[in-house]
Amino acid sequence: LQHRQHRRDEVGRRRRRAAQPERDRAQLGAARTWIAMGVDPKVFFANERTYLHWLNVSVTIGSIGSALLGLSGIATSQSAGEGGFDALRTIGLLMLAIAILFCGHAMYQYRRRGKLLRQHSGTGYDDSNAPAILSFVLIVAMGAIYSSYLLRTTDAVDASSP
Repeated sequence: LQHRQHRRDEVGRRRRRAAQPERDRAQLGAARTWIAMGVDPKVFFANERTYLHWLNVSVTIGSIGSALLGLSGIATSQSAGEGGFDALRTIGLLMLAIAILFCGHAMYQYRRRGKLLRQHSGTGYDDSNAPAILSFVLIVAMGAIYSSYLLRTTDAVDASSP
């Protein structure tokens, strides 16, 4: 008899433990409706880090554009008026313009996400278009630099052949 009573108590204890998570989840859900949660400060720092990464990319693109502009000036002074190096100047100016646009876009996204964080919004933080646009623009710019180099070398080979 004592063994049966002990077994019933053990089964009842197991049932109560199995039902406890449901009860805790229900109480936690009710508590969530009443507790005003703040935004973790780490989220603001993550927003700032993302902004700084975008600025880093913009500065890199701007540096490449400036280097191309510098090289185009050296190349045109060495070629004494040949128009073959105008492509470098055009590509350099385009890359500088792209860098300026992405600096502006980074500032816009930083401010927009900061506003969403202060408003405790749960959506609208993602920006899936900008990385794709940046990748496309960089592929086009690098392809233009490569094709400019190929055209310049083939023109030099054609000019040197008799």
